Amino acid sequence: LSAKAYRRTPDLPESQLCYADKLYRSGNLAKIPEIIKLKAASPFRKRMEFLWSAGMRQQIRESDLQGRREKTRELCRQLLAVVPDDNIALECLKRLNKMPQ
Repeated sequence: LSAKAYRRTPDLPESQLCYADKLYRSGNLAKIPEIIKLKAASPFRKRMEFLWSAGMRQQIRESDLQGRREKTRELCRQLLAVVPDDNIALECLKRLNKMPQ
């Protein structure tokens, strides 16, 4: 139902939050950043940022496991733009920068 509500009204923060929360609870985190549009004015900003960040961390892990260095770097930069002190992104970038090109 949450996916159906999101497809009908993808710009509504409520439908984004509901669908992202269901994805989070089902363990499908990597899809969340595609769903959530972070907006400063949203009353759900804090929860949406938590879900979005969890999804970004999952995308970073998956990209890193696939050996996609540039994609992983970009995902880390995107996450750090929202959560500047995110340890997973910082550690991943540090490790990637030490690797030979």
